[in-house]
Amino acid sequence: MTIYDCISSYISKNKSNIFTFCVSTNGMKKMTLNLVKSCQANKENIVVIALDNDICDFMKNECDVIQYLIDKNSNQPYEYHTEDFKIVAWYRYFIINEFLRNNKTVIYLDIDIYVNKQFSNQILKELEQYDCVIQTNGKNCCTGFFAIKPSEKTIDVFNRKNLESQNYLEYLDQEFFNSQIYDKKVFKIKLLDISLYPNGKYYYDNSEKINNQCYLIHFNNIVGYGEKISRMKKYNKWII
Repeated sequence: MTIYDCISSYISKNKSNIFTFCVSTNGMKKMTLNLVKSCQANKENIVVIALDNDICDFMKNECDVIQYLIDKNSNQPYEYHTEDFKIVAWYRYFIINEFLRNNKTVIYLDIDIYVNKQFSNQILKELEQYDCVIQTNGKNCCTGFFAIKPSEKTIDVFNRKNLESQNYLEYLDQEFFNSQIYDKKVFKIKLLDISLYPNGKYYYDNSEKINNQCYLIHFNNIVGYGEKISRMKKYNKWII
């Protein structure tokens, strides 16, 4: 396990064309570890993008970590729909843009995901005919899990200046992705099979039927960090 001081350093030391990552802070460290352990149990390599020094120190013996430090109080989980949550959620796209500009395909996971089976080979197959494949909430895109490959369009859309020109901070990131990218067909997107990549609501309603076949479970549709952990434990997806 290595701590890298920037994304470019990580890319230069790892010659793969595909990178899987999550973004985390100290307030989410236990859930981050649970995600990483579930990836490792299924032979999925993942790097943690650390937004503060504490999460970097906590994860440094578990997996590769990239420092991407920001000036935010990060000892508490960010609550959904708050201004801090909105700002921090957007960092994933700046990080994605840096990977794309280096001609790398990226797979992004929210930290409230549990990896149930090895997924990357299937995702790369799905991605062959698309610019992006993404989890669905049953209606449109759920930005908690997606893969995206480099192209002129995908690089441009996540360029910070382009996002600023569209007043991106007026949106939650998922609202922006759906209204400004998916609905406008900016690039070619496929919604993943919800029974294979379920969001929280779908999994809770169908867990007995899909548990053995789904590649991962996104434990969203629950408010509160402790409540999410309790739900993971209920379904035996808490392994730390």
